[in-house]
Amino acid sequence: MQQEKTIFEEVQARYDILEVAAELGIDLRRVGSTYRASSIAKDGGGEIAFTVYPDSNSWYDFKLNIGGDITDLVAFVKFDGDKKQALLELLPDHAQQIDRFRIVFGDQYIPVSDSYKEDVQQYLDKHTLT
Repeated sequence: MQQEKTIFEEVQARYDILEVAAELGIDLRRVGSTYRASSIAKDGGGEIAFTVYPDSNSWYDFKLNIGGDITDLVAFVKFDGDKKQALLELLPDHAQQIDRFRIVFGDQYIPVSDSYKEDVQQYLDKHTLT
């Protein structure tokens, strides 16, 4: 039996972090196997503060000491860290079909089925994913 993907794994499989960063207006410059830009902090930062790692579809901002995957990047840049809003933007076709996935809250997996869908949606509405 194949294990169900988490909704975060679905985003990682569907999107390329370099394309997402470009759509977010981040001007990346290739440096070896990574891509760099000034910090994504509102006040900017040095040229090497923000680094994208295309091999792992991840990023890190050394000025802010934060990083993560594609969902984290969209959440930080566009939605003040709100992963739920980032997921809804990245996977709009799944907004009404959330029961097909497992949603990850830290290390806790919450299976989502029709019977739990309303409870999970209420939880999502009240909590910002981090």
